[in-house]
Amino acid sequence: MTDDWLNTEAARAAVAAVVAAATAQYRIDAPTATEWVRAVLARDPAFRKAAEAAASGEQLLRTRAFKDASAAAKKHVYYALRKYRPAGSADALEVLRALPPGGPAAERDAAARAVAEGHRSTAERLPSLADFYAALFAAVGSPRSMLDVGCGVQPLVFPFDAAGACVERYFAVDKDAQAINAVGAYGRARGDGRLTAVRSDLSAGWPREWGEFELALMLKLVGVVERQERELLDVLATAPARRWVVSGSRVALAKRQDIERRERAAVRRFAELAGRRVVAEFTAGEEFAVVVE
Repeated sequence: MTDDWLNTEAARAAVAAVVAAATAQYRIDAPTATEWVRAVLARDPAFRKAAEAAASGEQLLRTRAFKDASAAAKKHVYYALRKYRPAGSADALEVLRALPPGGPAAERDAAARAVAEGHRSTAERLPSLADFYAALFAAVGSPRSMLDVGCGVQPLVFPFDAAGACVERYFAVDKDAQAINAVGAYGRARGDGRLTAVRSDLSAGWPREWGEFELALMLKLVGVVERQERELLDVLATAPARRWVVSGSRVALAKRQDIERRERAAVRRFAELAGRRVVAEFTAGEEFAVVVE
């Protein structure tokens, strides 16, 4: 089915109106929003009928068909932006999984970076990644063992090979199978035994065989858990590490919305639940973090 009818004056006005609303509300650029909005509107027979009958864009924008189609298009934009893995990230993962252990570091790290860029939560951190880790290590020193809870694909961009890097055991845990597959593939490609990936939802607590750690990372995790899996907070509050770094987002994942106050409140409640005190904090890019012990 051709979508030439979307190029009529009335339809173009409708697309422009939806794109303007979407870019004002959500963290999306106009070209991408236009592509997504046109795709949704093109599949809407009621909107097509109204567009073909409208004498002008102004008339079309007053119709029920346009209002329904606009709501559907904006909903599509919102949920597409909230996906942690945009299209294409699966291909990047296959490249990483195909790498042999101990191969060229540049090739390995380029493949890992491509996977990280396809994981929206980690991709948000990439522009300020150097600042984030500089601030983190300034706050916590050089731990030799780290537990990364709800790791996503963050271990793929951890500075294992930076000057002064001392981490000998990086234990990454997540319930998401594809994230753990990616972290495991990166660990195998490194071939140095420092990175371990484990899939777990922590419903049974912390297995004794995992041992204790100098530092636990809970990056952009607590706020999500409090909203979606509150019962897991008690488990997180007993994470087996002397110090934790707990972070939160300053800006919503999809919407152009400041959420720092809400996220800070969640982190503060969590520290109180765990009976821990905040000893340091830092901000890097769109993320804040506190060190608790």
